[in-house]
Amino acid sequence: LCTLEKYRAAAEPEKLGADLYVKVEKEKNRLRLRGKRPVKKVTEADKHSLAEAIEKFEREILPFKSLSEQTNVGCQLKFWKSKLGGRKLSDFQSDEQIREILTVRDSLANGKRGNATLNRYLAALSTVFTAAYKNFMWMDEKNPCSRIEKKPEPKPRLRYLSKEEIANLLAACESHHLLHAILLSLHTGGRKMEVWKLKFSDVNWKKNQLTFYDTKSGKPRSIPMNETIREVLNSRRKEIKLQSSFVFPAVKGKVEDGTKTFINKPTSFEKSWRNAKEAAGLNNPHKDGKVVWHTLRHTFASWSVMSGVSMETLKVLMGHENISQTDKYAHLAVAHLQSAMDLLEEELNPNASEKQITKLGIRTN
Repeated sequence: LCTLEKYRAAAEPEKLGADLYVKVEKEKNRLRLRGKRPVKKVTEADKHSLAEAIEKFEREILPFKSLSEQTNVGCQLKFWKSKLGGRKLSDFQSDEQIREILTVRDSLANGKRGNATLNRYLAALSTVFTAAYKNFMWMDEKNPCSRIEKKPEPKPRLRYLSKEEIANLLAACESHHLLHAILLSLHTGGRKMEVWKLKFSDVNWKKNQLTFYDTKSGKPRSIPMNETIREVLNSRRKEIKLQSSFVFPAVKGKVEDGTKTFINKPTSFEKSWRNAKEAAGLNNPHKDGKVVWHTLRHTFASWSVMSGVSMETLKVLMGHENISQTDKYAHLAVAHLQSAMDLLEEELNPNASEKQITKLGIRTN
């Protein structure tokens, strides 16, 4: 701390000695207390980054989801990985980092992305945090996204086609391939890719049913075939003649020069679908929203309910996991209730007999 020469040369040796003594004691005290200071324990959340959690989720959990969910969630997680992937999982346990998640989510908002899209992006990140907490055991704290409220979403309106609109759409199809695909969607309630990727091996002629395997829920869904469905599938089978395993295969070559063949790959009706909608006048503004392929599924459900199909039966046909998903069609279930209302009117009629009144449980005295 101080040489003898420096001490002797000091103007005030005694003061220098006192200062040196205090300095030495402070250092001794610091060294003595160092072993007693609490050392922060390194947790799994400190060891792993969000990017690592996303990659592990994509390897071990996402492949077991439906293909559509794999595509959508994969795209959403790519966004989060680019924005916050370098952060340790432990960082997201502070208020500041949770606010950053909120800020990054809101940065997605633009003219094309509404609140529903922002909520889906947050839900994708939330699934990763849940997996890190429950499956990987990389986090001690619960999901930080649970502290972020969802953005309000407008109540969805139910757009379905009227019988006249259905007739106009079918008449506007530029090819029988598109017409067959639309008919299959209208009569099965199948989603776009469920119908477009349907294979002949998914059709059981003996049991008179077809099965959608690549569904949104990931669970197979079987639909009994009616006459229209059988006619469509028979027509497809005769035309394709085992050239492809797909009911709606892509085409290679041209009809004109005799080189047309069906290949073992599903087709896309995007262009012909847009043309048919335009020709049928279905692109005109409508109070319930625009017509998309999913509108055909809503049309199947809506007309099923209006034809008297029960909500429980429709739930099974639609492949809904919860009856609340089916309840959005309940307001259409009016026609088949008419007979019940007529019966009530008959029973409550002033000219009703005493027997009828007693039957209703109405006391007359």
